[in-house]
Amino acid sequence: MAEAGAERVSGRSSGLLFVVAIGLAAMVYWLEFQDPPEPGIVDSRQEELFPELEAQDVEWVELTTSEGRRLRAERDTSGWVIVGAHPGPADSVAFEAAASQLASLRIEGRVDPPVRLEDFGLEDSVVPLRFGARGRTHQLRWGQATPIGGNTYVRIEDEPGVDWVASWRANALQKKEIGWRDRRVLDFDRMAVRRVLVRWPGGGATLVRQGNEWQLTDPLIESADPFTVEGLLTQLSFLEADGWVEEEARAEAEAVLKESVFHFELETDDGELPRELAIAPMEGGLEWVASGDGGRLFLLAANRLEDLPKALFDFRHKSLGGFDPSEARGLHWVFDSADSQQPNTTLTAEWSGGQWRPNDERVDPEDLRGAVNALSTLQATEIVADGLGAKEREALGLAPGNLQVQVSGEGGRVLTELVFGRVRAGQGWWVSSADSPTVYRVDEALAEVLPVDAADFQARWISSADSEPLSEAVDGDTWNASD
Repeated sequence: MAEAGAERVSGRSSGLLFVVAIGLAAMVYWLEFQDPPEPGIVDSRQEELFPELEAQDVEWVELTTSEGRRLRAERDTSGWVIVGAHPGPADSVAFEAAASQLASLRIEGRVDPPVRLEDFGLEDSVVPLRFGARGRTHQLRWGQATPIGGNTYVRIEDEPGVDWVASWRANALQKKEIGWRDRRVLDFDRMAVRRVLVRWPGGGATLVRQGNEWQLTDPLIESADPFTVEGLLTQLSFLEADGWVEEEARAEAEAVLKESVFHFELETDDGELPRELAIAPMEGGLEWVASGDGGRLFLLAANRLEDLPKALFDFRHKSLGGFDPSEARGLHWVFDSADSQQPNTTLTAEWSGGQWRPNDERVDPEDLRGAVNALSTLQATEIVADGLGAKEREALGLAPGNLQVQVSGEGGRVLTELVFGRVRAGQGWWVSSADSPTVYRVDEALAEVLPVDAADFQARWISSADSEPLSEAVDGDTWNASD
């Protein structure tokens, strides 16, 4: 029994010694190879790095971009400008944000000296961020992230200790070059533009603002599509570069621009020289080069240009409705009977009491509401011809018209007046404005909410639900305006 007890004591002692040995080994390893320590929070009186500074006190900033390029930006009366080897306009919003971050930078914690700077990623070889404020130069070096806590080590003014700040503050001061430069290709006031010249391969257009309207003056003289022109100006005013042409590639880019695919010239009423923009595809077509303000050469991703108007049709007036449906007060529609022995069908309606009240009570007011809404935003998908002879118009059902539509507002003011011809499956619905010889094509989907002739009106809006389907009212043959 005594021997068994001794064996148990011996085993217990051996276990304790083993645990102590493991603990000593762990302590030695931790002392030798520990991660940088996480000290306590700095006293609140020391939290702000530059308590005497405001954002507007920062006069210049010199930093390293994520790509490793050194940039220096200086504040001037108009904002911020990049100076030095690669000068150009700066993104003033980005540098104002940087100035605000620097002036309000707060210490979250500190490791007091002595420290090994390389343990924190803060060795002397790290190029500092420098900035000037109130005649003094300040600098700080960014280190690695803290093991926990979402912070980043920083060394300030070459002090022997190490501080750390919230990583989101540090990240705001570490960007790619494109995040620091002004990416706008053209800087202009969209509302001040009075003349737009557009050129593309094989054609072009000149547009002039007259009051609140836009007019085409070349190669046609007619009203322009205001949505297209205003949309173009908006696109150009917000067009941002995806990169810049480096000096060594400038000659090649300039050669490409001599064969530019698009050329824009904007004249404003402020007396300044016209803003010009030329755009051409680089080899491969994935990037385009553009010459913008100040002779700068930009690189643009090809998909940024997909929505630019590229044909005269884009600029021509295509809105056949263009009215607010809430302003409609009266309807006068005539459906052609297609039978000389039968009278045409005339539908009138007045807006009263929050709904349409037709002259034929069998017509559902909601059908009228849907048709008026569709007409209010009606856009042509194609301009078929600027004028057709009587026979051609008759072949399209436009003389006198399978359907004549007039929508009026208060006091009988005409909001839109259209003549609809035949619907051709897969081709669309031919239509013309009552006051213009131009013939348009609109999407045949309109026929889903608007009867195409007297028979279709009778079948869908008057007769029972088992009347003939819409497809039987749509011609299956085809016709070409050139025939």
